[in-house]
Amino acid sequence: MLLKYLTANSEEIVTDVLIALKDLVRKYRNLSSEILTDIEGALDFVTGDEGKAAVIWMFGEFGEHLENSPYIIESFIQGLNPNESLQVSYALISASVKLFLKRAPEMHNSLETLFKTIFEQSESTDLLDRASFYYKLLENSPSIAEQIINSSKNSIEQFYEDTNENILDLLMQEFNTLSVLYQKPSKAFSRINKELISDATGPDNTIAPTIVAANTELLTLDIVEEIHFSLMPNSNMAGEEFQELWEKLEAEGMITRKLTNFSSSEDFENRLAGEFIQCMASGEQDIGYKFYFYARESTQRKAFLLEVDANLQVGELVVCVKCENPEFSNEFMKILYKAILPFIQ
Repeated sequence: MLLKYLTANSEEIVTDVLIALKDLVRKYRNLSSEILTDIEGALDFVTGDEGKAAVIWMFGEFGEHLENSPYIIESFIQGLNPNESLQVSYALISASVKLFLKRAPEMHNSLETLFKTIFEQSESTDLLDRASFYYKLLENSPSIAEQIINSSKNSIEQFYEDTNENILDLLMQEFNTLSVLYQKPSKAFSRINKELISDATGPDNTIAPTIVAANTELLTLDIVEEIHFSLMPNSNMAGEEFQELWEKLEAEGMITRKLTNFSSSEDFENRLAGEFIQCMASGEQDIGYKFYFYARESTQRKAFLLEVDANLQVGELVVCVKCENPEFSNEFMKILYKAILPFIQ
């Protein structure tokens, strides 16, 4: 019934239909082939950014079922101005990588063009960071990228917009806080555990860094890092300094990811220590573990602080990042992502 409205002479109607179809195939994935075939015949009517983003997502997620999927994605990449619509750019970078991992020969040139366009033209730090993350993930290991990006999806029981109204009302009261990201009131996560800090015995700095060598040449881009950034291998910090900095600094970034391969707190601490991110303190909770980590930039010795909640009950990893020098936050986040990559989806 919805499909007949795809050719309606109204951007609003077509956009709403595409968003509805996207949600439909998210929950009922077996319908994707039939729906994508009809959408392919109605692409000329898709003009709004929300509609384009919905189409791009569907062809990236289910593109292996339709012969022309790579060329449809390519049509959106051609002439892309990443500064005109971030919504379309976000959809393109994730969908293109997904489809590249499924149909590499057909997507190779398009993905390379997309990366070059974003790296050369984008003014969005977030978009550049996402593109850089995807690029380095592919460069490092396509097989790992496949496991992370195209892993099997759990069936959807409830959409976010159907979230309990009581929770939404509570979050609206604390809208300008991290409660929106944590999906719980600030009192549940904002207080630092002073006992953990005071009881800390200090980090074990004897662990060698983790070195993962790139063994493929998927793309031909030559990206030169303008910022020479590294972390101190043997940094140290007193509990009092950590607590003082934590209370003084504002949150610079937040990571929320599905937790998949958490075996032990020691394994998690060792993985971060391998990237020179040291554990200040950790403790077991009813639903998982809480950690506090720190690191220092090697030249200015500015600190980075982390609060990490590993919720084993719901399978979620939440990381709050604070920085003494926000200029290096993006570079630090790349190292952090590399460290936690084995544990998340």
